[in-house]
Amino acid sequence: MDRYPKRESHFAHKACRLAAKSCLAQQTSPTAALLFHHIALTEDARRYRGPVTFYTAQLLPILGVAKWKTLAAARESLVSAGWLHYQQGEPHQPGIYWAIVPADAAADDSPADEGAWPLEGYDRGHQEGYARGYQEGYDKGHQEGQHSNPVPKPSPAPKKRFEPEGKELPFDSAEFAAAWGEWCQARREQKKPLTPTVAHRQLLQLSDLGQRRALAALRHSVTCGYQGIFEPKTGNGSAGGGGRLGPAARGLSG
Repeated sequence: MDRYPKRESHFAHKACRLAAKSCLAQQTSPTAALLFHHIALTEDARRYRGPVTFYTAQLLPILGVAKWKTLAAARESLVSAGWLHYQQGEPHQPGIYWAIVPADAAADDSPADEGAWPLEGYDRGHQEGYARGYQEGYDKGHQEGQHSNPVPKPSPAPKKRFEPEGKELPFDSAEFAAAWGEWCQARREQKKPLTPTVAHRQLLQLSDLGQRRALAALRHSVTCGYQGIFEPKTGNGSAGGGGRLGPAARGLSG
């Protein structure tokens, strides 16, 4: 299916309901299920005028994951299970998405709570909660009565220093690892060490540039003593890839 399908009214609500009834999170992963819900509801927000598009950097914080490999695995599991259409974008272009409901999942859309008696669950929860609260209160009072002197709180463990060189790099070459390490050291010498968030966002942007341009940008920025990452200018006065790394990199000087 390469063309965006015609949608019925409230398709996203039905798709999310069927995904839950089909135990999509168990079939794939919780991250994949959240991705499916986000794609379907974004289609609804666009009134089903066409597919939705996202960059990888946009989806990572929405799904609560830090590595693009985790997103790629979740996306692939949805495509393999027949719940998602995904088309990789051209270089520096977003990917194309739309939700799909497999035929076997769409067969049964009866209410999931049919025949349930809500008061029974309420009474059972109330009784269990009362019994658990009583026992916890009794145990706490008994322990405090045995210890007249307050137990000193353990001192917090010292915070581990963040080492940006240890983050997962977008390219496997020793050349890129050396250039990234040199950039991290330059920031320390400027008294502006990279924070976890800044290092993560800079690596995402460097990944979009490709290894050759990323190496040139890192070396140029170290040589010029910049606090942010800039690509070197070409002979006509313009930057090799547009100057400083894209909009997401603004403010990454720390």
